[in-house]
Amino acid sequence: MEKLSFHDAIRLLAGKAGVVISESRADNEKYQQRLDFISFNERLTKLFQFFLKEKPDGKAALIYLKNRGITPQLIDTFKIGYVPAGYGRLEKILLKKGFKTSFLIQSGLFREDNGKLKTLFFDRVIFPIYNYKNECVGFGGRTLRENQKPKYINSPETLVYKKSFQLYGINVAKQKIQQTGEVFIVEGYFDVVTCYQNGLTNCVAPCGTAVTKEQIKILSRYAPKITLLLDGDEAGCKGAVKAIFEAANIENIQLKVLLLPEQMDPDDFFQQSDLNYFEKFKSQAVNALDFFLFQLTKGINIEDYSELITALNKIFEYIRLWDNTIIQQKLLDETANFFNIDQKSVREEYKKNHSAQNFNQEVTDNSKQQNQKVPLTLSIKKEVDLILLLLSYENSVEIIKKSCLNSDHFANEEIQSIFTKIVNQEIKKSTNLLDHFHQSDLTEYVKSRIFSDEFNWDEKNLVNNIIDRIYDLLKNYYLRQNQDIQEKIKLGKMYQNYTLIKDLQEEKILLLKEIQKLEKLQELKR
Repeated sequence: MEKLSFHDAIRLLAGKAGVVISESRADNEKYQQRLDFISFNERLTKLFQFFLKEKPDGKAALIYLKNRGITPQLIDTFKIGYVPAGYGRLEKILLKKGFKTSFLIQSGLFREDNGKLKTLFFDRVIFPIYNYKNECVGFGGRTLRENQKPKYINSPETLVYKKSFQLYGINVAKQKIQQTGEVFIVEGYFDVVTCYQNGLTNCVAPCGTAVTKEQIKILSRYAPKITLLLDGDEAGCKGAVKAIFEAANIENIQLKVLLLPEQMDPDDFFQQSDLNYFEKFKSQAVNALDFFLFQLTKGINIEDYSELITALNKIFEYIRLWDNTIIQQKLLDETANFFNIDQKSVREEYKKNHSAQNFNQEVTDNSKQQNQKVPLTLSIKKEVDLILLLLSYENSVEIIKKSCLNSDHFANEEIQSIFTKIVNQEIKKSTNLLDHFHQSDLTEYVKSRIFSDEFNWDEKNLVNNIIDRIYDLLKNYYLRQNQDIQEKIKLGKMYQNYTLIKDLQEEKILLLKEIQKLEKLQELKR
């Protein structure tokens, strides 16, 4: 039987019993609006498929998909489509069909710019995003040109699309997930399609975001076994650790991590192997705590007491997320065994750490009540200023593309998220910026800077100021990367790992070349 939300289950049962549910007018209007958006998205999906399969515009996209190993059957299964490159073309079709401008804007796929309606997607392969009820709630668009940034654009959040709750492929994979009691979470749309093509049909992916607690809870309805099937690079490992924290305190699942061989994604893997080999390969999956412990201690000297305590405190931070005392004790015992430390000692250290954390939380809460501000570093202030400058210049996205600036270059995670929203044009004005900051210290700084004359300069000075700040940001990013490599080289020498040292030295050379390329940014000045 389908596992519906409480609200939908009541509607279903009431309908079968012939009972009319009395709801407020506002609720009925909202429910009808939701149905209208779902219906609209379904029509768009068919239109996108028409552009892909029937129109000459879609030929390049079909060739691209064929080169990626996507068959016509897969295109139909996942309802993959294409948005043409002609300006205003999609808008004209929909307006002619009778859709109002206000409705198109509310759908999240269009925006108004200088009185003209513009689409979010342009010359992109389109992946319709369906929820677990098989309703089309949004879209993901992948560029056909490798040098175009951003590579992916996703629907903004709307009445029907909340990205932290959505999983790409859930509608196609749900039945297999229920049958096997197992689901694999991969990184992206193409990963899901590739796995499906090769017989691994119980795969899903987050939609343009890291794995969230809400997504894991949705999957737990269908399967107790959840495996993070991720690329074996640094980004994949970091994503796995974040997902492990998100899954904390969800008791009815068995979370595991399975990393693909380094430099491989699912497409690379299945080009060299088949499903039979994967069935053997998946036995290498490790449970969440083991993976977290391995990642946390990779490259540190656990004989050094300060490094050991730092690692333990991080593990305690994870264990504290669990409400169940029995699970906490089990995790502490497994941690003790991993470090080869007496279990009683680890438990006592955890109690001390827990007490200290509670005390610090009380101090923090009191500080918030007294409106005390947390001091910001100069580098973070510069990052905020760059964000404000980008929002002050109408064609900032063009500069972002030419400078190859991306969210990873920012040190602050909240600013990283805001930068991504600017690139995706979810934030267009600096006056809307305050709604997206949650750290009080950052909010106060934005308030103090938002009306500065610096952001009202003429176009030439504005552009030049942006370029200078991007230059400083990238330089600091590369210096941080260089410092990280230096620390790893020291560890490599300590453990006499000469292969690692050689790889790191090559990485350092490439990094230095990137630093030298920074001078070319000056060519963007006016």
